[in-house]
Formats: sequence, C-alpha cells, structure tokens
Amino acid sequence: MYPLKFKPVYFEKIWGGRGLEKFKKDLPRGNIGESWELSCHKNGLSIIENGIYKGRTLKEIIEIEGEKLLG
Repeated sequence: MYPLKFKPVYFEKIWGGRGLEKFKKDLPRGNIGESWELSCHKNGLSIIENGIYKGRTLKEIIEIEGEKLLG
C-alpha cells in the first residue's frame, strides 16, 4: 500500500463560518461548521485524491484491500 491522501468532507452549519480557512486552503463557500478529515460514514464518505485508487471511497478500499489497509 502507498500513503493515501483523502479529500475532506465539509458540512455547512448555522454556527459555521470561515474559521477553518486558517487550516484549510480549499474550503468551499458557505458557513462551514464541520470538516470530516477521514470518514467511512454513509453521510460523508472520504474520497481518495491520489494514486491508483483516486476517486474511490474509503469504504471501497476497505472492501478491496481489507487487511493490507487495516492490519
């Protein structure tokens, strides 16, 4: 396995704002209140940004690679 890079999943919230821009340069427009950096949740699956698995979700890679990925 190679080091996987994931695209964060952002969520707008009433209490959100632009504060995460201090840490994230690619913050989408809107009142962002949450950033899931790594997620296998049905409401926000992380997507791989690099390598041969680019565009696939974390869930897909767990199903494909299993132990290689999780140990």
